[in-house]
Amino acid sequence: MKTKNEIAEIILDQFRKTNSRAGHIVMLRLFYHNIIPKFNPKERDLFAAAADVLIDGGYMTYEKDGLECFRLTDKGYESIYDDDFELTSTAIIKKKSIPNIDFPDEIYKDVLTTIKQYGKDLEQKPKVYQSQDEEGLRDHFLTNLTGRYERTTATGETFNRQGKTDIILKDDKGNNLFIAECKWWKGAKGFHETINQLFDNYISWRDTKVALIFFVDNKAFSDVIDQIETEGKKHEYYVNFISKNNDSNFSFIFRQKDDEKNQVKVEMMFFHFV
Repeated sequence: MKTKNEIAEIILDQFRKTNSRAGHIVMLRLFYHNIIPKFNPKERDLFAAAADVLIDGGYMTYEKDGLECFRLTDKGYESIYDDDFELTSTAIIKKKSIPNIDFPDEIYKDVLTTIKQYGKDLEQKPKVYQSQDEEGLRDHFLTNLTGRYERTTATGETFNRQGKTDIILKDDKGNNLFIAECKWWKGAKGFHETINQLFDNYISWRDTKVALIFFVDNKAFSDVIDQIETEGKKHEYYVNFISKNNDSNFSFIFRQKDDEKNQVKVEMMFFHFV
């Protein structure tokens, strides 16, 4: 029996067979008439889930205005002709169950990976990001989290404590699971002010997994990245520096404002939007 990933590969293979480029389409009727009938019943049930893997992973889009089709994205085009390409485990975490208020590290890492992958893709599309303000860019990232996990909602500009958070992920009982704040980079002073804003106004005692997403328009992006570890360690809530990841992500441990024993995982994420 074919797995979900194997069926996803079959879908991508239809683009390969037609030498597709980004923006090219494959009609759904091809699958309905020529491919799905050859599947066994369990494999047929997996077809929609396999398509979701590719859609949520950013390899293709689904369109139903007029005739149904899959459309290859830039990411899909770059991937399907790469001999070393294989679907990542991150792509198949769609609709993973979140059991309770204790937000699992596995899902937290997936949220961060989802944000990181989309941000890196967006860096290559100046026609998209140059027309967006801070709120518009936030909505792009928010869209990629909406509906990704079972029994959760992802919303923007949502009241929490003393202000509106940019991105918040809640479970079906209204408990906070993840909070992110998005800001344009305004130097070291603005960096510290953003940390203060998050910890002093937005997160509660139970919020222990958060992210700060910075949009950087400085041409000298490296100069910004080089100061983050040092500046993070200067902050009064700093506890520990964990690691630098993927050249422009930084993992820290900070403490709650009024409770030194209650620690918070903070991911600092930087994207270069010139």
